[in-house]
Amino acid sequence: MSRMGVRGGCRSPDDAQTGWCLLPAGHTGLHSDPEETAMGYTRDEDPTRWARWWIALWAIVAGVLLVSAFLVPFRVWSLATAAGFGSMESVGLLRRRDPYPPLTYVLRRFVPRWLTFTAIYAYAGAVGGYWFGWPHPWRLAALLGLLGWLTTHFDVTYEGS
Repeated sequence: MSRMGVRGGCRSPDDAQTGWCLLPAGHTGLHSDPEETAMGYTRDEDPTRWARWWIALWAIVAGVLLVSAFLVPFRVWSLATAAGFGSMESVGLLRRRDPYPPLTYVLRRFVPRWLTFTAIYAYAGAVGGYWFGWPHPWRLAALLGLLGWLTTHFDVTYEGS
């Protein structure tokens, strides 16, 4: 049987018959170990091996980019984001278990899930409303912040079922 047959990683015989198996042999999902994430960081990650200067640099870069979105033209902000965020995120994704984690893992370790998503959604609403020139961008921020909180609340609720 081919690598994509039932013995080759398909989740069910029905998948093998249709030929829609996209996973390599013996692989059942994104991670072979359910306690390990894509980049090798475990759920109980010990941030003591992370470079403190890298975490501080993330805080500085993220803070500058969050504030500058309201101070500079969109095009300038986009280039700064690609350079600052893009380069750091790329370094964070290069090697597993190195001292330079991507921002996602830093946030997951230090900020509660509900707060992270609420803030991301609210910020997207505020900056989006500002860039579109809407008269009350903070109303959109409040609405999307609520959506972020609700998404997190229901996601966690459904995740357990």
